[in-house]
Amino acid sequence: MNSHCLFLALLILGTAGAQENVIFTEDFTSFPAGQEPDLFILAGAFTVEAEDGGNHVLQIATGELVDATVQVGGSLKTGGEIVVRAKGLQQRRSFPRFGVGLHGKAGFQLRVSPAARAVELLKGEEVIQTVPFTWTAGQWHLVRLRVEAIPNAGWSVSGWVWPEASPAPEQALIEYISEPATLQGKTSLFGTPFSGQPIQFDDVRVTALAPHP
Repeated sequence: MNSHCLFLALLILGTAGAQENVIFTEDFTSFPAGQEPDLFILAGAFTVEAEDGGNHVLQIATGELVDATVQVGGSLKTGGEIVVRAKGLQQRRSFPRFGVGLHGKAGFQLRVSPAARAVELLKGEEVIQTVPFTWTAGQWHLVRLRVEAIPNAGWSVSGWVWPEASPAPEQALIEYISEPATLQGKTSLFGTPFSGQPIQFDDVRVTALAPHP
């Protein structure tokens, strides 16, 4: 179990400029292994599985090549942040694709695309920014997406992806300024098992960010 690594990473990274309220955390230990979790699944199939040592993880089934998506927590009407541990496996020249999203289908998504050796930022279904990234198969990575309101302006969007075994980066991998728009919706975890191997998530943390008055 590596929950302590996640929260240590958050402390090291630090955040400022908004009032923060943790609205959802989950390490899946309360979910029975081998069963579909009691979560809002939009597409694909998910189960909770037990790793060696007893740790429970949320796993995307490998039978269908669909963008499996599950929503967690309540609907965000303010800025927000999600951090999760994620792991996928490569098979020959086939790779998984996975990520996290904020504010529903029309919101922002941070997507790890190992086949393209990149991390992508999407708004809805449109890729709006791509940066190089070297992913390591079979290792847990932390994926963090933060969308924060800019007073009297738009939205500041930041994304981080890094191996759990490495120090947490101070600089965001992706930084983007969005024009003013209404953002509202739930947080999501998603992945496509192109490699035919499981994609796993663990230690989810969702935070609401209310701008300072």
